[in-house]
Amino acid sequence: MHDRRRQCAPSSWGVLALVGVCLAGAGRAVAAPPAVGYRLGVILEPDTGEVRAQGVIRVENRGAEPLSRLPLVLYPNRFGDLDPAITDVNVDRYYVRFYDWGSARLERIERLGGGKLFTRPHPAPLPEGVAVEVVLDPPVAPGEAVELSVDYSAYVPERLGSFGRHDGRWILEGGWLPYVPAEDAAGVRDPRRPPAQAQYALTLQVDWPQPERPRAILLDGQPVQSGYTARFEGASPSLALGAKLHALASAPPGASAPGVRVYGSAGDTERAARLVKLAQEAGAWLRREYPESGEAPGEVVFVEAPLRDRNLVVADKTIFYSERIFGLFVLLEGLIEVEAWRGTMQSLIRQDLERVDLGGDRDWVTEALAWYAVQTWAQRRG
Repeated sequence: MHDRRRQCAPSSWGVLALVGVCLAGAGRAVAAPPAVGYRLGVILEPDTGEVRAQGVIRVENRGAEPLSRLPLVLYPNRFGDLDPAITDVNVDRYYVRFYDWGSARLERIERLGGGKLFTRPHPAPLPEGVAVEVVLDPPVAPGEAVELSVDYSAYVPERLGSFGRHDGRWILEGGWLPYVPAEDAAGVRDPRRPPAQAQYALTLQVDWPQPERPRAILLDGQPVQSGYTARFEGASPSLALGAKLHALASAPPGASAPGVRVYGSAGDTERAARLVKLAQEAGAWLRREYPESGEAPGEVVFVEAPLRDRNLVVADKTIFYSERIFGLFVLLEGLIEVEAWRGTMQSLIRQDLERVDLGGDRDWVTEALAWYAVQTWAQRRG
């Protein structure tokens, strides 16, 4: 969802890695609860792509100044028009039969116990409707919190990739619910930054077209049932539901190897077993070479997705893998294995740094650490 790559000089990688593991240790020692929380009831319509949510967004002002403006990101509006990067050459990587536009809307927003709040388009240079600014009048004093009562609706477009629905399956990397962006070093919440770390209490109600035949629901990588309230901490949870989400393979955590689960098309057990083996090898190597990186082996969750432009997408707690990996171009399988190693390491590092206040830098820091680790592994392997 957030593609933020930064170039670092090779000599800085080791320093960056050391900073990362030290931050992880510090985060475990002094972790504070997130300043943002969501309590939402969500209704999903698998056939039509509709999302409806109602509930409360809570934001604590931990800055030194009163909080008078709060940005909210309505990410599905990112797909409200054709991306300039999509051309006649690559359109089949994203759309199958026709263009389908996503949308999202705040139907209502009020201060809990107060009146209706005014919203306006955020001035950030983003596609139309992606960010709105909520005017808080009166402002929220430092150390105080505001609770916003919201009604929200969205439409998930029919498209390939890591945000959309296709062939009876939803794959949403994140951003399908409204979110508050992370703060930068100056305490500013720029909507171009990734979602803030938050506490979630989500009750999902899925209106299956055939209620007698419910299908799988994976929320933030965890299987849940319709009507269940999930409580967890994260930035922006991934969601996968519908077809092609069979439990294919799993392995329990070992002394250093992570636990692994793989979900995908029925019968695709050979590819699933390969991913389990690669993930356990990568996780064990990471814990052995960088023991400070984590106190527990962790868990890695792979979910098959209709990816056509890449092999893997590492979401907050889920790794989406292309249904085509290891099936095309045998000569590239070694490179794909390296990607699986890198994705596993990034997922585990994200878990290690979950409670560390990296703000909007979380994505690129964890990606950089993962690239450093996998490069070190490749060099030592020869």
